Amino acid sequence: MLRWLVYQLQVYLRRKDRVDKFRGHPKTALVRELVKKGRWSELEALYASLRQDEKNVVTSGLADVMQAGAFDDWASARGSALAHSLKGHLELDLAWRVRSGAAASLVRKDAWKEYFAHLRTAFGDLRAANELDPSDPEPPCAMIRVLMGWGDRVAEMHEQFDRIEGFHLPAANHLLDGLTEKWGGSHQQMFAFARTICGRNPCYGSVLALAHVERWFAAGDGDDNEDPKSYFQKPHVRDEIIEAYERDALLAGHELSYFALFARSVYGLAF
Repeated sequence: MLRWLVYQLQVYLRRKDRVDKFRGHPKTALVRELVKKGRWSELEALYASLRQDEKNVVTSGLADVMQAGAFDDWASARGSALAHSLKGHLELDLAWRVRSGAAASLVRKDAWKEYFAHLRTAFGDLRAANELDPSDPEPPCAMIRVLMGWGDRVAEMHEQFDRIEGFHLPAANHLLDGLTEKWGGSHQQMFAFARTICGRNPCYGSVLALAHVERWFAAGDGDDNEDPKSYFQKPHVRDEIIEAYERDALLAGHELSYFALFARSVYGLAF
């Protein structure tokens, strides 16, 4: 039995599957075809027809699969907000391809210069996109991630989040991430934001659940005395997550949206 389990683990670790950042969106093939052939006007029309959660998924998906320079000519040729947004998202993704998700101490020293160069380019294009179309929340959402990557930009991250009108779960999740202890914030900052935003809008209930997941991840690290094995068994933790879940209007009526999918994934992990 043990040998079989070890074999299955080895098979899993050798897999080359990529996570589908398009989340199986039905228009993925069309989007990629329009980009490949440079049919930008059609891409803009398609983007405009999507729900906000779909725009977030498509933008993230394109950033994940495209190569450097894919949107450069389009962004420089005309004042298109979407061109700058997609270029900025791609530059942000390129920065993380260089840096990787490893702890800062494990990142190659020669990678940092290129990493920050991509972040600077990303921020410039995302800011241009936001100026051209302030109604699209995707550029400020991505700018939160850029600022997080720069470090020590808490006030500016909040400023970008406040630029967003209406509900945007990924932006809240990114800001929460930037407030975590691992990114130079603190548990107090993280929970203060999560509880405040959840109190203002019950649709952000999963952000509070995510804060508890982040606290659980940090439990036992360094001088932390929190026991990760018993964290979710604590009555006040369990009760707060359950209350957030029961009040979460995003889940009412079994709404089929990518934001609802993100929320359910977090609750599933917390429960």
